[in-house]
Amino acid sequence: MPVDGLANPAGLALCRDGSLIVADPYNGTVHKVASNGGPQSTVGAGLQFPTGVAVTQDCDVFIADFNQSRVFRVDADTGSQTAIANRLWAPYSLALGPDRREVATGGK
Repeated sequence: MPVDGLANPAGLALCRDGSLIVADPYNGTVHKVASNGGPQSTVGAGLQFPTGVAVTQDCDVFIADFNQSRVFRVDADTGSQTAIANRLWAPYSLALGPDRREVATGGK
């Protein structure tokens, strides 16, 4: 499963369908790589330094953006992006609770 154009991958998560989600802070991007070797796509917009990612069972993507001090949720079906937490101190990593609905963040 090759991933092209990454500067310094930081966070990884695996979707239920086998797609790999990769945070690339130095490029300000999060990539979704299809498990079948299909095209690589960008997840999220306007990111500055995404470091952590987590996914739900439906492959909605949560993104920790270190420089913006926010956590974003990107809907897998629509691609719409919503800030779900603001003014965090240096969010770096993410984890989902057992029900895959609660999100926790760790700072540096």
